[in-house]
Amino acid sequence: MAPVNNGGGSTESILAPSEDQVATLWLIGGYLVGILVLWQMPILKHLLYPFK
Repeated sequence: MAPVNNGGGSTESILAPSEDQVATLWLIGGYLVGILVLWQMPILKHLLYPFK
């Protein structure tokens, strides 16, 4: 179960992503952009289809 924060911090500090979460979001964004660019190449389109 996730830890419960009983006050002691603002909503912004509670909802702010950690450094690991920010890195993960950048990685997801990079994969998304890469797939969108490579999707336009006909041969690679067939290779990338499972990741759609």
